[in-house]
Amino acid sequence: MSKSSTVTLWRPFTRRTMRRSFLCHLLMIIVWTGIVRTNDCPLGWFIHEPSVSCLQLITTSLTWTNARQKCQELGGDLVKINDAEMNTFIKNKLTIDTQNWWIGLKKYGSNYRWLNETTNAVYENFELTVYPVNEVRNCIVYEKSSETWHREFCGVSKPSICQNSNNVIYCEEFLELNELWPVCEKNMKTNHRFKACIEDRTVNVLRYYNKQVLCDTETDGGGWILFHRRSNMNVSFDRDWNEYKNGFGSFDGDFWLGLELVHRLTSQCEWELRIDMLYSGQQYHVVYSSFKLEDEAQHYKIRLGPMEVDESTPGIRDEFLNPVNPSNMINNRRFSTRDVDNDSNDPRASYNCSTYYGPWWHNFCASGFFNFQQFLAWRSVNLIGNVAWGNMASSELKIRHKPK
Repeated sequence: MSKSSTVTLWRPFTRRTMRRSFLCHLLMIIVWTGIVRTNDCPLGWFIHEPSVSCLQLITTSLTWTNARQKCQELGGDLVKINDAEMNTFIKNKLTIDTQNWWIGLKKYGSNYRWLNETTNAVYENFELTVYPVNEVRNCIVYEKSSETWHREFCGVSKPSICQNSNNVIYCEEFLELNELWPVCEKNMKTNHRFKACIEDRTVNVLRYYNKQVLCDTETDGGGWILFHRRSNMNVSFDRDWNEYKNGFGSFDGDFWLGLELVHRLTSQCEWELRIDMLYSGQQYHVVYSSFKLEDEAQHYKIRLGPMEVDESTPGIRDEFLNPVNPSNMINNRRFSTRDVDNDSNDPRASYNCSTYYGPWWHNFCASGFFNFQQFLAWRSVNLIGNVAWGNMASSELKIRHKPK
């Protein structure tokens, strides 16, 4: 099947991050316990790699206490500057003319401490200023022009610098795969098939929906997001509604991405669906010119456009396709699972098709069994023709934006 790259979005950081530039990615391979990582931040934040945290400039002038509250509302806190490198890094990010910015340091007696820490700050970079004894300047600001810090009255309003170590987007690549997510994302943005839609909307959905995605960057120009893969039977597909809604499995094996995320993706812009299969040692594929899932209230009803067949395999049209447009078999059908039967409105279906043939957009129990538990001995795959398939080795369902 296709080579792919993985991205993990919004998950706890578990190992030291290995960084490399896009240029290095093209010129070299870094081997490290099988995984290479690079990091990113949500929109409005910028990454500071050494501290593995995201920073944001709050230009609204607030008191130190209110500035800290604002940062906490964003999921972080006022910035903690660990060393000279980070101090200079922040100076280079302060492109706004404002000189003084609140940071997360405060004076306690004769000592300085970061936020809620009980130990004194190790790194300091104060300017040489002597303040009158009676002036209670216990909060610290960062001065842009000098890259130094100085004390300030806590009630004075200043802009501030927020830091969040919990919202870093960790992008990872298993070395047998071929690209990191930022490269995949760049591929999707620059590919002739993709316009601003993916940049402005869909990537935001991926980043903020707390999900993982697997991206196929090679097949037919790349840009595909996989939402189903079966190959080695290491994952049971006999699951209930909530599991199909939210997804299951893992990217180094079989998986289902989740109906809700696929709905959220396809509710924006126009998408196409590709199905790749390996049968008796021969690869087949079909592409549906349009694809969309409705929301859960409509039981993730599927909307399909006309189908294009792989003409590269001799006889595939006669063997593989029903003369009637196969999209009609499942088009406008609602998704069913063993505990939610949505095919019962069809008089030809007197029982829940999913109980026998796996969760799917069933018509009358004859409309595709990609999630059939007995994967290697399917009775039929009528999504793409009323044909008996007894030696199906693998399948992938994937989506991407259509060209405009």
